[in-house]
Amino acid sequence: MPQSSPSKMQPPFPPTRFVPALGCFCALLFLLGIAFRPAWLATYDLAWPYDDDLFRDAALAQTIIRGDFPADAYYAGEQNWYNPLGPAVVGGIARVFALEPVEAYAHYGAIIGLAVPLALFGLAVGLFGRWTALAALFAFLFLRPNEIPPWAAPSYSPWLFTNLLSLVPFALTVIVALRARDIGRYRLWAACGLLLGVTFLTHTATAVVAGSVALVLACERARVRAVAIRWGLVLVPAFVVSAPLLGTILWHYGLQVKNTAPQDFIWEETDLHRISELFWGALNLRNAIALGGFVMLFRGRINRATRLTLITSLGVCSVMFLYGYARQAWPNAHLPGLVPPFHWLFHLRLAGTLLLGYGLYCVADAITTLLARWRRLPVPIMLLLTLGILLPFQLGPFLHRFDFERARRMSLEYTSLAGFGDTIVWLHRQTPPDTVVLAPPHDALIILGAAGRKTVALDQVFSNPYVAYEPRIAVTDYMSRTLADHRRDDFIQMAAKHGVSYVLLTDAVPPYADRCLSAPFVTLVFSSGHFAILRIEH
Repeated sequence: MPQSSPSKMQPPFPPTRFVPALGCFCALLFLLGIAFRPAWLATYDLAWPYDDDLFRDAALAQTIIRGDFPADAYYAGEQNWYNPLGPAVVGGIARVFALEPVEAYAHYGAIIGLAVPLALFGLAVGLFGRWTALAALFAFLFLRPNEIPPWAAPSYSPWLFTNLLSLVPFALTVIVALRARDIGRYRLWAACGLLLGVTFLTHTATAVVAGSVALVLACERARVRAVAIRWGLVLVPAFVVSAPLLGTILWHYGLQVKNTAPQDFIWEETDLHRISELFWGALNLRNAIALGGFVMLFRGRINRATRLTLITSLGVCSVMFLYGYARQAWPNAHLPGLVPPFHWLFHLRLAGTLLLGYGLYCVADAITTLLARWRRLPVPIMLLLTLGILLPFQLGPFLHRFDFERARRMSLEYTSLAGFGDTIVWLHRQTPPDTVVLAPPHDALIILGAAGRKTVALDQVFSNPYVAYEPRIAVTDYMSRTLADHRRDDFIQMAAKHGVSYVLLTDAVPPYADRCLSAPFVTLVFSSGHFAILRIEH
């Protein structure tokens, strides 16, 4: 059989497609490399996370890897109420590499968190194509508000907040939904449902947005039966996968909320009294370009599924965000809450980031058209030039963003707090995992969260919403008073009722500390810096 001459052999990859793809991939790695370095340098040597949420997640991660799930991470005898998958993933990674979960949250987030921008890039590819996705990634990394904490504005961060981590299954859910709409195969809708359940196990608000997008994409005029089947294939698997969390909040607690503080939390940006600040702060060039991108969505060249995805996301988040304002405006109406309203602002910003990326691509396209009479450049080349011009101006603010400087200083404050780390290590090594420790609410959240031990009451915003808070904080106050007053019988009786075997003291909570140390029915077993631990002698 005659052999083809080398000059006529076809290359394994068409050059016209392979070269642009390779260029986009190299640009992707370049942008991620620039973002990774300051993130790693900001956290690689830290011992503790900086935020209360991360200590809470570390506590849940320890509960999961010990095999105690679905137990509440802090309250003995209660069950978990918080989305568990983020802590489970971080805890699993920590377990594989012989780390404590709190270590993974403190200084390995820069590595683990790379999954988030990669997921965002994949989602943008599914919506717009690779070059617009590169612009969206650039916006995600470098054009977000640098002064805002990472839990309030989506971006690449070394801090593994669950709403950031939830963007990974969110992106996968929407990508599969887009593919299912394009191909029309039922098995893809079922896969979308499975991923939606995974998203719900990671974060509730993210699952609401992803689920709304998936259901809208499943709709098709004049095909009611097919749409009903698709909805069933999405919702039923999602419900089944969500069982580890739904089993607690639906069947065990029956959705009977007794502590509304977690849902009622209002961050300064979402405070109704500061709505004018939020509005005026939104009037910037970044959002103007994103608005231009939104307008350009309605051109014929954009896939209808892309329009539906972004319009649904913006619509759902806007309605829920305004509902958060309504709950503040009419507090006596006792309107039910789902999650704090800053989560909807978070997802509005995510949609804005995608639109900003598309707007940047449209700008590059317009410049290419204007310059065509002198020199015709491919739009990807003009886009790279545009991003290259923007990068030096954005790099300085990026390097000084909240995640890298202020958050690092806050973490180092824990390291410099005398006795903080020693107390956590002693509790973790010298007490059983089910030990209940009486402690001030915030110390309980932070120190006992890092140590993986139980307590009586936390700060109310972090306390189980399905467990009444007032009786628990009343027990904490009562036991502190009876210990300080040396009322042995009252103290021992209450300690036995709640399974308390140790007391954590801090000299930052006068005047009880000195009097508690001298009580005859407790023994000082540990003391370091600002902290002391007493064992109760029953």
